[in-house]
Amino acid sequence: MWRYCSVLCGAFLAFNCSVAGAQNSDQEHLLETNVCAGCDLSGADLSGAGLIGADLHGAILAGANLQGANLIGANLEGADLTEANLSGAIMGGVNLRDATLEGAALDSAILTMATLTRVNLESASLDATRLDGVNLEGARLAGANFANADLYNARLFFADLSGAMLTAADLSAANFDEAELEEVVTDAETTCPDFKPGPCWQ
Repeated sequence: MWRYCSVLCGAFLAFNCSVAGAQNSDQEHLLETNVCAGCDLSGADLSGAGLIGADLHGAILAGANLQGANLIGANLEGADLTEANLSGAIMGGVNLRDATLEGAALDSAILTMATLTRVNLESASLDATRLDGVNLEGARLAGANFANADLYNARLFFADLSGAMLTAADLSAANFDEAELEEVVTDAETTCPDFKPGPCWQ
């Protein structure tokens, strides 16, 4: 019985070490080449990393720490960033089309002119995030926190913002045509799309 348990435990530890080794290898490859499409980087610590123009499309970055990372112009199309920490990250012009950022933290991040069509940002936190000029067409934004965010001239056609928090956000010139706005929360400090003070859509 003990021998059987020892064999199982040994196999389990070997498997875990193999997975961890592969993830470390992927991280090293990314930092050396700036390319890691489809890599498994879940839980990786990439805080403050310089990843300008990096190719990470389809990568798994669930739970990764990218706080303060420089991702200007990076390709993260279809990437899994569930519950990742992107607070303070610089992501101007980044491609996040079809990416999953459910529950992710993007507080104070800069995503000016980024492409976020059909992105999943449900329950994500984007407090004081710069999203001016971004394309959020068809995005899933239910329950997301956009308090104090800058959404000037953003495109949100057909986006689902059910229950989203937009208090004190700048929505000037943003386009919400055909968007789902049920139970969206705005306040007197919100600047509405028509440049008037909130609450909006009352």
